[in-house]
Amino acid sequence: MVICNFGAIICLECCGVHRELGVHISRTQSLVIDELGTSQLLIASVMSNQEFNEVMEATLTSEAKVMLIKPDSPREQRNSYIRTKYESKRYAIKTCADKEELQQELYQAVNTCDIYALLQVYAEQVDLLTSLPTENTLTPTTNKKSAIYETGETALHKAVMQENGTSLYIIDFLVQNSDCKRLDVKDALGNTALHVAAEYNQGEAMKLILRANTNLAHMKNNSGKTPLDIATENKYHLCMDLLQHALDGKTSLFENVNIDWLLIQDDYVDFSDDDLENQTPEKQRSRPSSVVSDMMVDRRKTTDSVETASVLSVSSHRSDRRKTGECNIDSIEKNGKEKKTAVDRMRRKTTDNVIGQLSSALSAAPSSASKGLQDF
Repeated sequence: MVICNFGAIICLECCGVHRELGVHISRTQSLVIDELGTSQLLIASVMSNQEFNEVMEATLTSEAKVMLIKPDSPREQRNSYIRTKYESKRYAIKTCADKEELQQELYQAVNTCDIYALLQVYAEQVDLLTSLPTENTLTPTTNKKSAIYETGETALHKAVMQENGTSLYIIDFLVQNSDCKRLDVKDALGNTALHVAAEYNQGEAMKLILRANTNLAHMKNNSGKTPLDIATENKYHLCMDLLQHALDGKTSLFENVNIDWLLIQDDYVDFSDDDLENQTPEKQRSRPSSVVSDMMVDRRKTTDSVETASVLSVSSHRSDRRKTGECNIDSIEKNGKEKKTAVDRMRRKTTDNVIGQLSSALSAAPSSASKGLQDF
């Protein structure tokens, strides 16, 4: 079983508890029974159980954890542990002093495409759809109390704008771990994240947003334009097709995304916690608050140079995409059915490869893994 909105692998027993939590907290799918699209495996391709737990269980030592949960724990104890970990997030370390600092850390996480930094602020219960501070307020010499939010852009707006084919998992995390009814949040110009996707020709990001809420295709900005109006004006044919698909009440085009999959190395095995307990030396997952704070300070010091490189890269990519977009679309249309068949075959192969690597990790684990990957 995989938790699609976190990318963590769990056992069947724990899955029952997760499904009781509700999809607003945990979205589980079977790697064997369910027909998974590539859009459901984005986070799993970059997240490991061990590093996920380093954030979500940062305050627990191995000894303390054994006292709370074991592989053979009864359902009641398992239920209490999972709810505390996922619902109240009580085992995560608090690294931010106030709401404003949390918002700035959210900005940093999205700007640097750091999935674990994003998980950290999520664990500290930041509102993922809150308005972000403007870029000029995030400097070492600026008093954070003077931060302004005049653009109204959220982390999702920013993630869509800067996506260059390598950070779809950031968008997916923001979409899946937010209330789908609140994805209609607008910036100062009245644009939703879907409007932004249409403006910047972000077809793959558009799939992730529409998969969560197709009603966004009907939204209008302050100029009275829908996302389809914007895509049509710019002749972004893929975006036009996706938006029309949503307006027709269909969703099949949103199940698969086309990206270059950078998966975990073949020799890496994402062991369950009961397997890790048999390894020596045992890795300490707990991190003192001072260590985490130092990490956050170091990240802030390097933000300016990272932001500059990121903005230059994204700007160059957007320009290239706009110049060559129509040529690519003409080529796709000219190939017709042959192209569609090739794309479908590629999608099936990509999904099989992702599931295959996850399954291989399970098979390569010690024999105790046959009991099922535990949710700890």
